[in-house]
Amino acid sequence: MLPGLKTLLQPLNVKRFQEQYWRQRHYVSRARGKLVQKLAKELEDFNVYGLLEHHSGPVQAWFTTVEGGFRAAEIPRMAGQAAYDAGVTLYLRLIDVPAIAEWQLRLARELGHSPEGLTCSVFAGKRGASTRCHFDTLENFTIQLQGTKLWRLLPNRHVKAPLENWVTGYELTAEMGLYCKVPMPKDMPSQAEKIELRPGDILYVPRGYWHSAEASGDSVSLFLGFPATPCVDLILNALRSRLIRNALWRENFIDASAGHQWKDQARWQMAELLRALKADVSTLTADDIVACPNGK
Repeated sequence: MLPGLKTLLQPLNVKRFQEQYWRQRHYVSRARGKLVQKLAKELEDFNVYGLLEHHSGPVQAWFTTVEGGFRAAEIPRMAGQAAYDAGVTLYLRLIDVPAIAEWQLRLARELGHSPEGLTCSVFAGKRGASTRCHFDTLENFTIQLQGTKLWRLLPNRHVKAPLENWVTGYELTAEMGLYCKVPMPKDMPSQAEKIELRPGDILYVPRGYWHSAEASGDSVSLFLGFPATPCVDLILNALRSRLIRNALWRENFIDASAGHQWKDQARWQMAELLRALKADVSTLTADDIVACPNGK
């Protein structure tokens, strides 16, 4: 059986990790050699061609464009070997290994995290393969399985609790622009901490943390992702579930843009909806929302 959180985090205990690191700052646990041995039995001894042959999920190719930008594109599994041989980093998403899936589920329970939407993937890259500075919306653990990889990490002071992944050099989406009000960096800030991962090392990276990575040699690593559950989504799901029970909320909205004569009717309809909304929201309780996180 793959080890629990207590073994993975040594010498740190689970309680201290949850209080001082989980969802706050990165953490490194060194040289879990027995874990690597057990994972090798589940993951084709980390042979990239073997992993590709037995992989049934999506395969993404990660590469740098001639302009220096970052791109990720889904490719056929059969094209993966040629892409890897050409120096393209492969991201084998949704690894279907029952022992690892069960292990991640146990880790989620120990962390007090929802079992919904857990992701397990493998990164495989040649020497020099790298990722641009970016942040993700997942809490995640990376286990270095083969080779070495140099990471650069920094707490994100630009945007707290982001709802989307973002890579430096790209424009913000319209939604992210609503809550990100400071200029974003063009590359990894110089004060980032450098951490080299060797086989058996485990790195925890919180949601929204700036990070980049570069393979010092041919590298294979396992990625365990624990998705965020934003409070706004819980509220909206619960509210929608409540509102659709009333036919008022299932009616078509009057299109005010259809002509001047419709604007007054649209305004009247919206006023009625807002009055109903206040009444419906006032009946919601914390138990209603916590008991039905998906709005069902």
